[in-house]
Amino acid sequence: MANTERNLKTIHEHMAAHIKGYIASAVVNLEDGLVVSKLCTDPEVDCDAISVYLSSIVNSHIKTTKIIPGTRETNDISFTTDKNYFIIRILPKQLVFFYVMTEEDGRLKFKKLLMEKYEKYVIKTLKEMILSKNSG
Repeated sequence: MANTERNLKTIHEHMAAHIKGYIASAVVNLEDGLVVSKLCTDPEVDCDAISVYLSSIVNSHIKTTKIIPGTRETNDISFTTDKNYFIIRILPKQLVFFYVMTEEDGRLKFKKLLMEKYEKYVIKTLKEMILSKNSG
């Protein structure tokens, strides 16, 4: 396993340990919805399928944001179901987004703050991946 993959795995594991109600997280290619890395604690959850569907939501959101006057960028996209929270962070410069799926527990704001923190680590790791590909 390459260092970058190991680093992304470590980020997912840290999220699983520190985000209450964690179910799954993934880093996903913006263009095609393919998973770059993921961790899922529930065998019934299909991260690959969820990622493809979320990519269409993210891309529609990006298009919508471009037509809203005065809007420059998105902080996050979040939505809830009767049982889950989804929090998505878009990293357009890295051509990916990453998301976490958790149990619904009333702590959405706190989970959003944690995702903002993890964004920095995902960006750093992806930059390392690009540098290693370019040098090798």
